[in-house]
Amino acid sequence: MKNLLSRDVRYRFEYSKQNFVWCTLFLLVMFSFKLIADIEYLSMDSISFSHIITNLFAGTDFLDLQNISEGKFDIPYIWILFQVLPLIVVGAATKNDIKKNGCYFIPRVNNYMKFVGVKSATLLLHVCAIWCLWFAFCGILSFLIVSLNGRGYEVFDFLIIKVALLQVLVTFVTLLFFEMIALVFSEVVSYVLVFGCVISALLTDIHFIIPCFTNLSRWLTLDTTGELYPSFADKYYTVGDFLPVFIVVFILIHALELVFLKKFNMIGD
Repeated sequence: MKNLLSRDVRYRFEYSKQNFVWCTLFLLVMFSFKLIADIEYLSMDSISFSHIITNLFAGTDFLDLQNISEGKFDIPYIWILFQVLPLIVVGAATKNDIKKNGCYFIPRVNNYMKFVGVKSATLLLHVCAIWCLWFAFCGILSFLIVSLNGRGYEVFDFLIIKVALLQVLVTFVTLLFFEMIALVFSEVVSYVLVFGCVISALLTDIHFIIPCFTNLSRWLTLDTTGELYPSFADKYYTVGDFLPVFIVVFILIHALELVFLKKFNMIGD
């Protein structure tokens, strides 16, 4: 089991390292443009990194389509990038691993549960590594931009831990879903389906479209102003909303993945 885990960690790293470099550069460039454009509208003398991140995710009432007709609806492209770029970084690693290396490592796996468990564990490690690096890079970049603007900068507070943990869990489940459907459909179709889910999260409140939970303005405990936006006053998210959905979706994805693996006889018991 230990050897299988270390092998899968190495495989994911080798498979995604080039995409990670390009996606990181693209994200940082777009993040810089957005922060430079927004910083002039921030009146405080000292700006925290958590305020920058929550402001990026909480600035638009995604559900009120009236904002579009009134010209108030701004496409949250940084939010979309944060949801989509991990998908491009990780890619269909599980499907490609089975196709290219299955004849070598599959004989060492004696059951489906072990295979799925290893893939999920290494995916979670991979997602944690991606977000730790991205938050670190964005934090350093924010410090440089804010300092050059002559403002004070608060490097760290507890709120950013909450935001990072939420984003890691949502990204993890989203990528699990992608790897699961990639076993059945082509990579292009799988990318389109997941991207459609991300876009749907902008315009719907269906909890099982789990990227909805990364709209921080809908979390009572993550609202940096201490008050809810008026249109969200009676429908905010809580941990009690998120955890059951996360657990149900997590179990359902693994159950379907096991069915697909058995159906297509990818692993022999």
